[in-house]
Amino acid sequence: MVCKRRTNVKPSEIYKLPNDDYSQNLYWADQDLLQDVFGIEGLRHFEFEEEEKDEPSDLMQHRKLYLALDSDNFLSLYVLEFRGVPFAVVNHLATEHSGNDNDVSVTDRDTYEAARDWLMNKMRKGVDAGMLVDADEELKLDFKGARIATVRGEVKLLPRSHVGFHTGVAIFDEEAVSEGYAERIRPIEKDPGFSGGLSSPKVAGIAADIIADAVIADRKVLVGEFATQNRWIACFFQADGETYAATVEASGLYDKPVHWEHRVSIERVGFAPMFDLIESFHTAGVIDLESKTATDYAEAFELTQDEANMAIGLVAQGGGDFLEAAVAVIRERTPMPEGFGGDVMWVHARLLTEDNKRVLYGLGSMPSVAKAIEAWELRLSMIERDKAAREARAHRP
Repeated sequence: MVCKRRTNVKPSEIYKLPNDDYSQNLYWADQDLLQDVFGIEGLRHFEFEEEEKDEPSDLMQHRKLYLALDSDNFLSLYVLEFRGVPFAVVNHLATEHSGNDNDVSVTDRDTYEAARDWLMNKMRKGVDAGMLVDADEELKLDFKGARIATVRGEVKLLPRSHVGFHTGVAIFDEEAVSEGYAERIRPIEKDPGFSGGLSSPKVAGIAADIIADAVIADRKVLVGEFATQNRWIACFFQADGETYAATVEASGLYDKPVHWEHRVSIERVGFAPMFDLIESFHTAGVIDLESKTATDYAEAFELTQDEANMAIGLVAQGGGDFLEAAVAVIRERTPMPEGFGGDVMWVHARLLTEDNKRVLYGLGSMPSVAKAIEAWELRLSMIERDKAAREARAHRP
């Protein structure tokens, strides 16, 4: 630190000068100035938000003299004080265009170092109580779209859809699909007449087997069929208390040898008992509409038996979840019931808000029940606002 003497004023004389009205505690202090004085990395941009705004702090910045040289340049003579002890004089030139300049003169090394240590401790983040855990405690980590789970004896980060809802077990092994593709599809790619498209019965059968082998399930039923031109269903399976569909985003895959092994999605369609209905549809070609599972489903959405049959078939043949299917069937009624028209997103939000237990049959277009409730509250506020606007227009002369 270089001390530049430009006047014959002694620091001790400057310390005795009265403070003007510009004395600043740590919350309000000029951090560019403090950066130049203490040379602490990051001090210039550190936010001392927890400091008292209106009370003196251990470190104070007092202005003793001030002069506006012109409209762009301003001189100030500061004294820094720590716990009542002055230890430095700062000759400060503030300019509008070329930045600031600080000449620093330290008169008390011990106080200066004590002030610097105090500042560094202020900047050092303490351990928040919420961060402290036992090393043997099970952590519920939120990876924003991923979950931690064990696959083939190895702990891995997996997409959230590849991990069960309830116990956090892995329900799909993505690497097994790549391995199965390499072992069973690659060797036949050069066969005469080979078609890599999923419309080929041979390829579709192998693909369904490979994907079904990759699901980690209690029960499964193979499908291997196109639901739409862009959606191919490999299988349905039951795992960790829920029913899922393993599908392939199939745009361009109908008759082209485009790789499908990286396009597999795992989608929840409903809770575990719904698997019985899907399995029966694909293995026996019938649905037991008198079963408790089917009647409970019909009751949850006030469906007729025929409508329940149609909705279950929609899921079994096309994927999607059972809440979506129920809404789709109800919207086919003539006339359409009140509350089921318009954007289907609001219908899903309303149904989940009115009865949270409907989440057993899926979330539709909602990411969660909590988000559904938020969305429906927003919709109600929009309806009230539109109603008020219409009434205001009606009363205009």
